[in-house]
Amino acid sequence: MSLFADYEPSALVQPNPPAPDPTALMWPRQAEFQQAAQFNAQTIFDELDESLQPVVYLLGVLMDEAAAPGRPLVCVEPSELALSDELVVAIGTRDAYLQRLREADTMLTVLPDPEAVGPTVLETEVDRERRFSTGLRAALQELLAVHHDQHDDVISFCSRPVPVTGGYRVSTVLQLQGRAYRSHPTIIPPDESAGDSNDRLATSLLDAAVFRFLVEHRKRLLAPDPGLGMLARHHDPDELLRAAGRYFMDTPARLINPEKALLRLFSVCNTLSSLRYEGNDSRGGMLLSRRGHPNVEMLLVLTRPVQLSDYPAVRKLLEMSNEDISLLCDTDVIYGLGRPTGSYEAVRHDLFSVAFTQHFHWDLLHGGRVLMHVAYGQPTLPKQRVNRLNFRRALERVFKLRDGAQAERLWEVVQEAARQKRGTMVVITTEARAEAERLRTQSTLLEPVLPTTLLTRLVTSIDGALLLDPEGFCHAVGVILDGKSRPDRGTPTRGARYNSAVRYVESSPFPCLAVVVSEDGMVDIVTRKKTED
Repeated sequence: MSLFADYEPSALVQPNPPAPDPTALMWPRQAEFQQAAQFNAQTIFDELDESLQPVVYLLGVLMDEAAAPGRPLVCVEPSELALSDELVVAIGTRDAYLQRLREADTMLTVLPDPEAVGPTVLETEVDRERRFSTGLRAALQELLAVHHDQHDDVISFCSRPVPVTGGYRVSTVLQLQGRAYRSHPTIIPPDESAGDSNDRLATSLLDAAVFRFLVEHRKRLLAPDPGLGMLARHHDPDELLRAAGRYFMDTPARLINPEKALLRLFSVCNTLSSLRYEGNDSRGGMLLSRRGHPNVEMLLVLTRPVQLSDYPAVRKLLEMSNEDISLLCDTDVIYGLGRPTGSYEAVRHDLFSVAFTQHFHWDLLHGGRVLMHVAYGQPTLPKQRVNRLNFRRALERVFKLRDGAQAERLWEVVQEAARQKRGTMVVITTEARAEAERLRTQSTLLEPVLPTTLLTRLVTSIDGALLLDPEGFCHAVGVILDGKSRPDRGTPTRGARYNSAVRYVESSPFPCLAVVVSEDGMVDIVTRKKTED
């Protein structure tokens, strides 16, 4: 069960701003605001991972019924979206509870202090407003999370609601595909209670991008006549992602050295990656940890630590590091050279590394996993060699496959096969058993088996293709494919593996798909041309 009825977000992005709608439930330009926010989200999050499939909507809760008589308690933009009845009731109940809390807060704002000449103000109106909007946001976030846990594989993030003309408090809600969101590693478990507080720690680059997106669009809701001209003004996704990178890079600094951390690690690493030493690009790296960390072996100790902001000195020291030996940094100074030792428990989240890979390129790692790749100052998530969304679309296009469990089994096989350094091939066909029998003289037949990660790694290490059916069962390994050549398919610039996959897929009378992993690192999804068109 989906939170909304059929909804295609791209259809809502219009090139020209619509005329203000005088009958809009919350404020006249709510549709224009939502369309611009949807376009921004697609631009930003497609850059990180196309599988996230962002959906943005505005969720308004009526706070002042006198200002909007006869209006619904809960309003959603786009209007064609419809919240489930159970969720509307839940939001209304929670909102009424918070409204009573606010009324109680108003009476307790000013209390007498017996030792003061006059009354003492416990909190300002701004503080009270922030506390209330934070509480309302937390309530909405909790209700949406419970709903999605029961019905969907999506995850929603709310901004703090903003009061708009018309008696509503409006929150920008960003919805992402849950499986894709959870596939990216995090440093620490997300703290949903922190909301958009400046004290919260970003758990990943993706989390930081969500945070910056919601903060930016909350600011736009606070502007006079929110939505005016938003579709005409092009949003720069690169700048928001750079802000997310800066914010995320503060997390290891604050975890390791909260008192003296240099909260400019992102800029520092960009600068170091850009510097050359006697014509050489920056290579090697730094271990970020507190001094005396049990999983760091110190090989050299500097009697006079070097400030991390002293770029020429740090760049010179960096020349002594390599893949095994790193500079030791407590996020404030460089204090020696060393290397990791023992078995680090990633749940401690107090040992990170920065690897400088080439000119203006560097990675942030934790527990051996790349958390963020930065090239020329632009942060990205580590890219998978084969795109999950494209693969799922190909499955649906070729086999009409919509079963999530089946698609996930096939994806896990393809993902493991894509790690083969010497290249390999996976062929999926509806007649896998019959094809295995037909090609038995040039393959190794198996009893149908669902390949595990280990099994996939083993059977893709030999020449030939892995032959699967759409259910995910493997019927043969080491398959040498046949097929007729077509003048309009194939290319002499690609190798024999790719061209044989094209010939086989084009010649097959059955629905068929091939994933080709080349030795040069390229991964191609091959389907029949007439199917693609």
